[in-house]
Amino acid sequence: MNATIRVENVSDSFLKALKILFKTQENMKFKIKKDENSGYPKWLEDEILEETKNIKKAYKKGKLKTFSTAKSMHEDISNG
Repeated sequence: MNATIRVENVSDSFLKALKILFKTQENMKFKIKKDENSGYPKWLEDEILEETKNIKKAYKKGKLKTFSTAKSMHEDISNG
């Protein structure tokens, strides 16, 4: 008998545990294929990665403000 199992949003530790479980079955052959695809279109992933790089550059240059709380952010916006 053959079976196909598809699991989404799985952690590496879960995959490790699954492999251990499968190894307990005698004569069982299995293959786990880890798909790194996020499910989003490639162009969107590229755009997000590029934006992330730009944000990091601006932060390093001191051109980007960061706040520890939403309240301090709102105060900064209100004070201009």
